[in-house]
Amino acid sequence: MEDDSTIRLEPSDLKLFRDNITRWQKLGHECQRSGDIELASLYAEDVQDLQKILNLLGRRDYRAARKAIDDLDTIVRDQIPPDIYYAVTR
Repeated sequence: MEDDSTIRLEPSDLKLFRDNITRWQKLGHECQRSGDIELASLYAEDVQDLQKILNLLGRRDYRAARKAIDDLDTIVRDQIPPDIYYAVTR
């Protein structure tokens, strides 16, 4: 594994990640409005997990971010832009 001090995340990738979190949150709100409370709850949990990862990245705590990413379901992990995912998990 590469030394974490060499990890560089592009601002455009971080913006894309924030946008993906917002989109995921909107999907959850749509589920809630349509009456699917269980699915809305799952989206809300996913948003919390993704936001936690974004915060860890902001603090450059790549080890904790790596662990949090590993704990995600695949469909949720796919919300992380590939360049961020590979920079943190390689």
